[in-house]
Amino acid sequence: MMETIKWQLLATSSQRLTFTQSLYQNLTSQAASFLTPLRAGEFALKASYFQQHQRKNILKAVAYGNFCQMTVTVIFGAIGWWYLADLPWWIFFIGIFILLILMHLSPRLHQRLSLSAGIAPILGLSALRYVLFSSCWLLLLSYSSTSPTPTVISCITAMYLTVSIVPSMQLFDLALKWSVASFFADSLAIPMESMTAIVAVVWLFNTVLPVIIGSLMLPFPQFQKAAIS
Repeated sequence: MMETIKWQLLATSSQRLTFTQSLYQNLTSQAASFLTPLRAGEFALKASYFQQHQRKNILKAVAYGNFCQMTVTVIFGAIGWWYLADLPWWIFFIGIFILLILMHLSPRLHQRLSLSAGIAPILGLSALRYVLFSSCWLLLLSYSSTSPTPTVISCITAMYLTVSIVPSMQLFDLALKWSVASFFADSLAIPMESMTAIVAVVWLFNTVLPVIIGSLMLPFPQFQKAAIS
């Protein structure tokens, strides 16, 4: 839902999309990116839904949307690692200073990309999407872990950051997430069997289900016509 609204805003500089069009393009592009490294399929398929002269701006919009999502992941993940490592406060304030510099440079990047969507809505939707996905982990871990809630949240954000900075195909996302999650199993006082089950459930819900829906839509021309009309 959040990703669909975000793509509507990002694509506005090239073409106004309805919610249905944005939903179709998101689901099918996620299916295309499942077997390609670095989400290359998402770039290629989303660009194919637009006319030739619009594709350069569309590629910029996809990259900017991923950049905003990664920015949110880095911010929350860095805070999580800082909490887990019990680092001194001065490191936290250095991080805040770097964040302020990035916020100062972000409007210039936005202007250079010639995007009509505002920065705040894109970052806000990226943050909301991050919170919703993290809530799935928190809900499942709360039944299995006896660790304090701040520790659980910090492990989730640190795990998301670690997974995000490792380049891989979504096809191998389950193995990567399981490897990273197993590192935090001791901190969360969770048996490996429970952690494996939680990783599988989250992966099926957040990755496999949208990919299946998108893959089922791709063979039907009527859906594609509705998406690009």
